[in-house]
Amino acid sequence: MTAYTALRVGERGVIFFQEHAARFRRCGGEAAERAFRDFAARARVGCWTVQIDESGVLSSRPMAGSRLFDGMPARLAKSPLAPGAGLVEKPSPPGPYGALRVHGISVLLTSPDGAEIWESCSAAVLAFDGRGLIHPPDDRPRVRSVAETCLRALFAARSAPIPADSRALILVNAVKGVCVLAAPRSQDFPPALLSELRAAVESSARRA
Repeated sequence: MTAYTALRVGERGVIFFQEHAARFRRCGGEAAERAFRDFAARARVGCWTVQIDESGVLSSRPMAGSRLFDGMPARLAKSPLAPGAGLVEKPSPPGPYGALRVHGISVLLTSPDGAEIWESCSAAVLAFDGRGLIHPPDDRPRVRSVAETCLRALFAARSAPIPADSRALILVNAVKGVCVLAAPRSQDFPPALLSELRAAVESSARRA
């Protein structure tokens, strides 16, 4: 299986290093993980796409950065993934999401009935439900996000459906980190928790 990811390298190393390494191991085995670790040890600061093909050859390309930005407006659309698919590995572009992406807008992908938000076209979705951080149940179809995996473990996030009308959403991905949406989508997310999440993103950086 081809292993693909997009990532950001800071001065301290690859953001979500452990989770990226686990992705390459799942998709390509030990050899793919070793190739990723070699890349991480020497990678220049910046944003990159990294792919390991079926023969084990790693290729990397610089990218401009995340398409996400704080204050991004959002709209809803039905998920392109089939109900019951569960967590899927990150596809290389364009994948099933390419046709859904709109410049400057986050498209929040929902269940067929429009009642739940499962993910966005470029990121995982987390929410605050008044008690703590929640993530969509793992049987909901969406990309297995390295950002979500890291943050839900660190913050003991609970599994719960995220209602389509939630006003306490944030987006998380491996390049942007944490993204706050335009009102009303993120207006009820606690600022203190947001700061803790952003600090945790930067603390996840490693080179080995």
